[in-house]
Amino acid sequence: MLTVTLIGVASFIIAIALLQAVSVQRRFSARRQQALLVIQPLFQLLESIP
Repeated sequence: MLTVTLIGVASFIIAIALLQAVSVQRRFSARRQQALLVIQPLFQLLESIP
């Protein structure tokens, strides 16, 4: 249970860091799509864990 929480917090922090890095970039849409491609599987993996 604790590891799932830690993984969730870590992926959330990574997502925020990616989004902040994205907002700094000028090529916003392309970088945001790349970030989403990385973030979405992480959250799907988290949701699959009971």
